[in-house]
Amino acid sequence: MAKKSRTNEQWREESLETLYRSGVAVFSEKGFRGASLDEIAKLAGMSKAGLLFYFDNKDKYLAHILRRITAVYIDAAIARAKEEKDVVDRVVRFLHQQVSYSVKNQREIILFVLLSIELRNAESESGAIIAQKYKDMRDFIEEVVHEGIKTGRFSADVRLRETSSTFMAIHDGILLEWVRRGEELDGSELVRVFRRALLASLFPAQSRTAAHKLLTFQPEIANVRAPPVRKARRASDQ
Repeated sequence: MAKKSRTNEQWREESLETLYRSGVAVFSEKGFRGASLDEIAKLAGMSKAGLLFYFDNKDKYLAHILRRITAVYIDAAIARAKEEKDVVDRVVRFLHQQVSYSVKNQREIILFVLLSIELRNAESESGAIIAQKYKDMRDFIEEVVHEGIKTGRFSADVRLRETSSTFMAIHDGILLEWVRRGEELDGSELVRVFRRALLASLFPAQSRTAAHKLLTFQPEIANVRAPPVRKARRASDQ
């Protein structure tokens, strides 16, 4: 029986998937300004004109990639965390969801964190997406901490803006360190240390139950070592 030919929609989906993988590879290695559409198109096994058929310019192309990353890494993580009734469980679940994604998608995490620096003052669609998603994460942390203060779970003297900013600083720092030295480090232990740092800033000294929960919770990443990030290959080589 002859093979069934692929539809235009299937061709489109396959092309977009190839462009996604190629774009993530090049943008994560060279940043926005250092990446060229010619190089990405060559890696994807198509012409630059073929790439521009899907995206008008480099900024719109990167914006497409960022939306796909943040839909899972941030939006879904926040939505899943909000399903938890307890504020402590919300923080833990958010961390768990993000680390679970990071384990399988190192290049995406490198791209997101590094471009947040490169594009921090850029007036572009991509820069706006990154800025908004960092705001979404800060807003989520501030919302949870505010509720924890009101209910007596967290210390009354915790400051919302500084706590969310510190959270994001440690969050990005851990991700970068894990990418740099992932083969040497235990991913679950990094998360546990992160939770311990949160304890020092959020919980009253007498709160033992919540502290125990954060210290002992183990997501499904025990003894995870990050695989090395290898140089991207062209689509035709895979």
